[in-house]
Amino acid sequence: MSDSEGDFDDIETGVSSVLLGFSGKEASKGELNVLGNHIGGEPIWFQNKGPDHALTICKVCEKDLDLLAQLSCPLPDKDYDRALYIFTCSDPNCRRKKGSIRAIKGVESNDQVKKRIMAELAEEEPQNNLVPTSGNLGDLLFGSSSKLKIPEPVPTAPIVQKEPKQQMSYAKKLSQYKKRDFTYVKGKYGCRILLVEEEYFDQKNEDQKYSNVKIDTEEPADDPESQSSNTDNVVDASAINDPMFSHFVEIVEYNPDQVLRYEYGLKPLYYSSKDDIPREVNELKNRVLEVQLMPQLISVLETDEMIADGMEWGTIFIATEKDDILPQLDSNGVGYTEEWVGVQWEQENIR
Repeated sequence: MSDSEGDFDDIETGVSSVLLGFSGKEASKGELNVLGNHIGGEPIWFQNKGPDHALTICKVCEKDLDLLAQLSCPLPDKDYDRALYIFTCSDPNCRRKKGSIRAIKGVESNDQVKKRIMAELAEEEPQNNLVPTSGNLGDLLFGSSSKLKIPEPVPTAPIVQKEPKQQMSYAKKLSQYKKRDFTYVKGKYGCRILLVEEEYFDQKNEDQKYSNVKIDTEEPADDPESQSSNTDNVVDASAINDPMFSHFVEIVEYNPDQVLRYEYGLKPLYYSSKDDIPREVNELKNRVLEVQLMPQLISVLETDEMIADGMEWGTIFIATEKDDILPQLDSNGVGYTEEWVGVQWEQENIR
């Protein structure tokens, strides 16, 4: 994968192969489905059976993680259902620490699912002539429409009450939770349906660049209250001089409300050149970049009361196994595995 700005030649053509996610209407749990797509709220697990609880706790504080996004991500050459779950820790003490943001891939592979998928392909092929192109799922992702179709609700089991927390090591906790079943992880962020559209590059006025961003060239104020007020969209002047950040802003300004980017084999849109993530992404072996969460998601999910102790990431990358190897499946054909996460954090005085 290249970190070159020249990778985004699609601007000249006006459209790219990337799918963008946008925040839709608020949704209740009854409107959600494991094959649907939503941000915030609670995860919907395959067969209402979640992964080992140790996969959904923060590796720093061992508290339950909160859902950022759940995406239905079928692959065109696979005969099983597939979803990605991205979580974050809401404890401010865990911000900027490895293991506070995690991603899980879930699959369901059984005869019933295979039969349904084959029937869907047989029904759609004469009309749409679906021939997947390499590295581009197009309309196969999130359903057959560029706008999200909300599946019919499915019965869900009640939330399982957690047992009182015991003080123990992470390794011991992992061993214990492998023996338990958790249906839901309670979320703190309001739930919204995710709308999906192709990425278009409409012409924009270059004078609008950074028009909604205040460039901070002053020394930090001594008064803590002064530092915390009127800080929305304030960016360190040094960030503007970062070519990767400038390119990030240039691309995002075409579609400023995007909360995520999706493509199997996604070109990374780096938030900064001042950390190791560009190098780590370039050196990924046997993994494919698939999802990138965008900072607009923070604005959508956080309330005014959350901002002071809120999220501080600039962008989040998710890379999955190249051959999409199935995790160990249970008797119902359901299994989960953790995927690679790369986080570019906000520079210290961006917020």
